[in-house]
Amino acid sequence: MARLVVLAVVGLAAAPLPALAGSATSQSIWNMGHALGQAKSQVPNGATVTGTNCNEIYVADDPRWTCTVTWK
Repeated sequence: MARLVVLAVVGLAAAPLPALAGSATSQSIWNMGHALGQAKSQVPNGATVTGTNCNEIYVADDPRWTCTVTWK
């Protein structure tokens, strides 16, 4: 019986918890708006966006936009 209780406690401790805060990053070769839209589409329903950050980088002389969205 004690073994079963220990296994139950360990199982509950290892269970994934819902995210209370997070971030999502997306990249686009088209434009910044596309990268930002893709990142925002990954925000969970009911979450509040707390920040956005976009950067333009060049890969083989071609621009790419990387945007990160944070939420709580």
